Amino acid sequence: MDSSLRSNLASSAALGGLHLGVVESFDADSGLGELRLIEHPATLVQFHCMVISDGSRQVPVGTAVAVRLGFAPDGGLEAGYVLRLPR
Repeated sequence: MDSSLRSNLASSAALGGLHLGVVESFDADSGLGELRLIEHPATLVQFHCMVISDGSRQVPVGTAVAVRLGFAPDGGLEAGYVLRLPR
């Protein structure tokens, strides 16, 4: 993870901030998906269906979302909260 992303994440977390992204993939069988951050387009972030805020446990590819980021056990990024944005 590059230092500008780590710095952005740290300052955003201090403010309880959300990041904008777009769902790139979602597998309904496993409940796992990936989203691309708007402010860091090279960064893909994983998420699990349990963190989708509306409780639907599904989100279509291409959906715009706001996410709260955190660190996964392996040190990478993961979304701990995913909110679908209106079209």
